[in-house]
Amino acid sequence: MKHLASQCITSRRFSHLLFDSFLVFLIIASPTMAIALDTGNLDSFGPGVAKLADLYQKLEDLEEKSTPLDQDGGAAPDYNPPGMPEVPISCGEKQGCRSCYEKANQKLEKLRRDFEKLRLLYKETDEFTKAAVAFGDGAAGSAGVGALEWSVQRGKIKKSFKNFEKAYRNKYLELLEKLQAALQEIAACEKEYFGEDDWYARYGFMFHSFIALHYQK
Repeated sequence: MKHLASQCITSRRFSHLLFDSFLVFLIIASPTMAIALDTGNLDSFGPGVAKLADLYQKLEDLEEKSTPLDQDGGAAPDYNPPGMPEVPISCGEKQGCRSCYEKANQKLEKLRRDFEKLRLLYKETDEFTKAAVAFGDGAAGSAGVGALEWSVQRGKIKKSFKNFEKAYRNKYLELLEKLQAALQEIAACEKEYFGEDDWYARYGFMFHSFIALHYQK
């Protein structure tokens, strides 16, 4: 697995799957209600259905905010979470060592961004799924019909999220492997130019362990 987005389990794709489940549920449970929700004509259904429409609108708003891993946007990233250890390097303005560190540092910075994108993707998808299930549970209860159909669609939503979690895990492990390699490259530069034999053990390992724990789901 090279890219999480290549598995078509972006938050936008996931939200489309959930809306498909809602449409199936609403059409079977109450075709008239489904039309009313789609057109906004809710006067004949009273406050109960109006409340469902409000939930539906919130889901649409959440869907609009969802973004794939390979795009910017969504919630604000945090590239320096509390407690994150520093990655000190000995190379300053010395030209000879800068060329050694440059590529490794670029890889490290990109990985930090990718980990944050992954975290935000999970956060958005998790929140969307919880809101979706809450909406469906409320709709089934308020309508008094379609409970059996909703249980089927609810199972599909849960299964889709489980698949998403597997994709997250695979991408997370891939990024961790790349992070270790980038840190080992910095360790090699420290050893070559400054005779630092245990840089990874002193600094790299701590940073890798923090990232592994912080982004684990």
